[in-house]
Amino acid sequence: MLHVVEALGGGVQSALIDHLRSVPEFDHVVLGPPRPGHATGEALVPPAKRWVPCPRRLDRAAYALHRIHRRLRPDVVHAHSSFAGVWVRASAIPTRRIVYTPHCYAFERVDLSPLVRRTVHGVERALAPRTGVVAAVSPREAELASDLSNGAARIVYVPNVARVADVSPAEPVERTVLGIGRFSAQKDPYFFADVAGRLRDEGWRFTWIGDGPDAYRSVLEANGVALPGWRTREQVLDTLASSAVYLHTAAWEGAPVTLLEAAALGRPIVGRRIPALASLGVEGLGDTPAEVADSIRALGDPDALRAASDASRQLDARHSGEAQRRGLLEAYAAVLGTAPDAEVRVP
Repeated sequence: MLHVVEALGGGVQSALIDHLRSVPEFDHVVLGPPRPGHATGEALVPPAKRWVPCPRRLDRAAYALHRIHRRLRPDVVHAHSSFAGVWVRASAIPTRRIVYTPHCYAFERVDLSPLVRRTVHGVERALAPRTGVVAAVSPREAELASDLSNGAARIVYVPNVARVADVSPAEPVERTVLGIGRFSAQKDPYFFADVAGRLRDEGWRFTWIGDGPDAYRSVLEANGVALPGWRTREQVLDTLASSAVYLHTAAWEGAPVTLLEAAALGRPIVGRRIPALASLGVEGLGDTPAEVADSIRALGDPDALRAASDASRQLDARHSGEAQRRGLLEAYAAVLGTAPDAEVRVP
């Protein structure tokens, strides 16, 4: 298996590592450039057999893909993210060998101009016939893949998962709210800061683990959000386990692993209403900072907090390692022309 990634680090890398762990019987090689300020591809080995760095520039990345494909002749080429999907599907790799996971189609980005979004949508539609299988991470992504291909695409739902078995149980600290991720237009710290500002005089304490441009930092700090910076994965999960509420304010998404980690830990989830989260069945969504603040405020009631924790556990049950393994085996079997393994085994 050759996995092609536009840039390592962040949520796509976490999702990729989960894919590799779910089907360890295959030999996995990863092609992709490191992303400055993020964990590099060394974190992939193991479970990958090898990580092959490549340049980020499109023409050089395409040449690196051509060289490694010619050398390895992999049975499956799995493209992760929209840009990697372009590299792979614009190459000479046979369509029947290609599996594509967008991890959120780029035309869903609301920070792009309408013209750019239409252009990206057109590129995806043009490349849809060059896709053997779409391995969609959410029902929303599966729906978009079907629309792009006019219903002709072979689509398999491969849910993202959260692996938190090594996290020690913790008693949540009352009225604490946690956000996680890089400060960016996608994660929308301004929305998060607006929510925090509405609740800071009511005893709620907000923290965001991550970092990014100073403009976002200033607004978050002005609204009382604690900013500890980046932490190790273990530290992030420990903090998440001890937080009363996980808040996800992204303006667009695929199937965010941090949100699924919160669900796996039984943390109540409140978020911004976007199509991806709604399709995953996330409860506690609001359209505006005021609505989201009201949802958090309601969790001050112990009964509401318990009900939200139960909803998170139900969300986690729908994103099991077994479900991901079944989806990947079905997607790869469609490419390989074999029947998927009947036995479900998760390492």
